[in-house]
Amino acid sequence: MLACDAGARALGVRSGMGIAAARALAPRLRLRPRQESLEREALEGVAGWLCRFTPSVSLEPPCGVVAEVEASLRLFGGLEPLAGRMREGIGDMGFSVALAAAPTVRAACWLAAAGRDRLIHEIAAIEPVLARLPAKLACSDPKAVELLRDIGVGTIGELLALPRTGVARRFGKALLDDLDRALAKLPEPRAFFVPPARFAARLDLPAEVVHAEGVLFAARRLLVQLEGVLAARQAGIRRFALTLEHRNARSSLVVVELASPGRETERLLPLLRERLDTLVLLQPVESIRLEASEFVPFDGGSAGLFRDARGEGEVWARLVERLRARLGGDAVHALGLHPDHRP
Repeated sequence: MLACDAGARALGVRSGMGIAAARALAPRLRLRPRQESLEREALEGVAGWLCRFTPSVSLEPPCGVVAEVEASLRLFGGLEPLAGRMREGIGDMGFSVALAAAPTVRAACWLAAAGRDRLIHEIAAIEPVLARLPAKLACSDPKAVELLRDIGVGTIGELLALPRTGVARRFGKALLDDLDRALAKLPEPRAFFVPPARFAARLDLPAEVVHAEGVLFAARRLLVQLEGVLAARQAGIRRFALTLEHRNARSSLVVVELASPGRETERLLPLLRERLDTLVLLQPVESIRLEASEFVPFDGGSAGLFRDARGEGEVWARLVERLRARLGGDAVHALGLHPDHRP
C-alpha cells in the first residue's frame, strides 16, 4: 500500500502495509489502483498555480514542487507570509502539504519529504537541521539504505561523518554530490516548468455525487488551479467547460460564458453554480473535468479617484453574465448602435 488518507490512518493503517493487514484493521477499506498519469497531472496543476508567485517553478517527482522565491519575498511581505499564502492556496485545491524552505533546493526537498515544516533563512543553519533527518532521504537505492543501516548510519549527520572516499567507493559519487548540493557546496541547475497555453484538469470524486452542490464543491478545487495558471500567464478566459462523467451514461457538459475576460475563482464559481442549479442529474457523477482554452491577455487597471465608468461597465457586464448563466444565453439581449448612411 503506497498511501492512505486520514480516516485510514486513524484506524491504524500505514503506508507500506500489506493489504491483508490493512483490511484486518479497517474492514471497510476502499482500495484504488495508483494512476501515475493523474499524479503527474496534479503535480503540474500545483506547479501552474505556484507560477503566480514566481516564474522559477520546477517539478520534483513523484510528489514535490520547487519554487525559487528569493526575488519575490519583498513583493509578498517576506518568507513567512508567502509560505502562508502557498499553504492556504494548495489546501484550497484539496491537497495536504509539507512546506519547507531553505537556501538550497536539495535541503528544502529533503525537509519537505521528511514532513518538517521548517523555513531556513541562512546557509549556516542548513547542516545542523539536516543532520537530524533520516539518511534514507539522501539515498534512493534501497540496497544502499539497507547497507547504511547495517553499518549503524541512520541520519544524514552520521552519513556526513563518514570518510568521503569510503562513501564514494561504496555508494557512488552521486550521493556525495547530493550532499554537497544540499549544503550549498555545489550548484543545482533546474528545468523550469512552463504554464500550459490551455487548461485541462480531471478530478475523481471520493464518492458518487447525486446533487449539483456536491459537484460544485469539487469543481472549486479545479477553479483554484485554473486561476493560478491564468495568473501565471497574465491572462483571462471568456468561457470554460465542466464535464460530468457518469458510470453508465454519456458525460454531461456544462459550459459557462463570461461577459468579459476573468480568472478569479470567486467570480467563476457563482456562474458555475447558476448553471448547475438548472441541471438535473439523471445519473450519479463519478468524476469531473474542467477545460479552458483561448486565453485572453489580461490587463489590470487602477480604479479612478471619483467616478469610474469602466468599473460601472464591468458591474453591468457581470450582471449580464449572471443572468445568462441562470436564464440561458438566448434569453438576455441588449440594444446596440449600428452605423448607417441615412440621417
